Amino acid sequence: MPLDALISSHHDAASPCRTKPRHGSRPPDHALLSCSARKTYGGGPKVTRSGESGAAEAFSRAAVAVFRLNGRFTAALDRLALPSGLSAARWQILSSVAAEQLSVSDVARRVGTSRQSVQRIADLLVAQGLAAYSDNPAHRRAKLLAATEQGLAAMREVDSCLAELTRQLSERLGGAEETRRFSEVLRGLSDTLSSLPAAEAPRPEARSGRRKSRPENTPVFPNC
Repeated sequence: MPLDALISSHHDAASPCRTKPRHGSRPPDHALLSCSARKTYGGGPKVTRSGESGAAEAFSRAAVAVFRLNGRFTAALDRLALPSGLSAARWQILSSVAAEQLSVSDVARRVGTSRQSVQRIADLLVAQGLAAYSDNPAHRRAKLLAATEQGLAAMREVDSCLAELTRQLSERLGGAEETRRFSEVLRGLSDTLSSLPAAEAPRPEARSGRRKSRPENTPVFPNC
């Protein structure tokens, strides 16, 4: 069974970690990458099959599968994180500053998204008391973000539930070795894409009369 289908099937299974939210309702925010995928790509890239090479078609199928997998991982993590007052997006940012203090820009580079998006989530975490800002001796205006004790406790709750999801997925994928193989393939694809120079990325030609494209530094998903 494909990995994304396994995760989807886990949503409907009974889980001891699915309890009522301890911190009440929270503003809707979803995982940083899944929301950008929904807004930028919709249900996945539309490709023309005729004239495609075998490699190009395989890559297109892989891209669609990754978008779907990301959305299902996000939904699963949202369910696990909600009782602890987190979401997938908040957990992602909080995990980045659990072991060390980082500036918002450093966190954005680490998770691969815009600084503005990370800033919004960081401010929410600080408002919850799950993270805190401190002065940065290297840069007066760029505050450092770090998880608080309350934030670390919330992360431990989520991680314990995430470990159970991981165990179930590993078991149904065929064991630890097969799970590692999946992880290495995904990591290799991500690293390869990151290594491509920006100049090599093809861009469609602008059409007259159409709205100008969004600047590179504009957040893709400011209100997820």
